[in-house]
Amino acid sequence: MLDYVDGLIVKSLCNTRWESRIKSVTTIRYQAPQLRAALLALSEDPDVESKDRSDAKNLFDVLGSFEFIFGMTFYLLSIK
Repeated sequence: MLDYVDGLIVKSLCNTRWESRIKSVTTIRYQAPQLRAALLALSEDPDVESKDRSDAKNLFDVLGSFEFIFGMTFYLLSIK
């Protein structure tokens, strides 16, 4: 992942702090192309277990879907 995303700042989600949710979404919004490239490479790596490759491919597809991008953008615009 670090080979694809400079200064990786993906945040974990905290169930009690809404601010962590905003930071998580903002991070994905600005690093989505790099995250997708890393997921694609992982999904095509023959040294990775098939379940992990499948999970990476599914996340790659979701991060590129219109629904995900629209929802993420709408969420970020609604909190400002």
